[in-house]
Amino acid sequence: MAGLLNNLGHLQVKLKRLDLALGAFQSAARVFEEIGDRVNAAWQEGNCGSVCRDRGEHDEALDHYHRALAVFGELGPRVGVVDQASNIGYIHAMKGEVPEAIGWFEKARQGYEALGEKEKAGLAARNIEVLRAHSGKP
Repeated sequence: MAGLLNNLGHLQVKLKRLDLALGAFQSAARVFEEIGDRVNAAWQEGNCGSVCRDRGEHDEALDHYHRALAVFGELGPRVGVVDQASNIGYIHAMKGEVPEAIGWFEKARQGYEALGEKEKAGLAARNIEVLRAHSGKP
């Protein structure tokens, strides 16, 4: 059931039905929690954060991403930690909080490199370069 709700949430995102997507991801998170699957519940928190980001609700997005990060930090997988660091970096960048964004993107870059995710590490590095260029700091 939770997997179906997750799939429904992703479908709703593609259809730009963000309210319905958020509801589906929240429901999936509850079901995963009820069956004791905290890791998959955390992935749903990350999905909720992305929907909130797309709705322009940056503080709510950060709340979701930090909740997901806490679970991934405790239980893994490492890629969950790194993905949430990148997501948090994006939100800080969107809010104009450049030092915070750079810090989170640097954590993501290092994490992706450690995982052998060269493409994602490169993207995080480019985000850092862009932020530094726009802020006037090397």
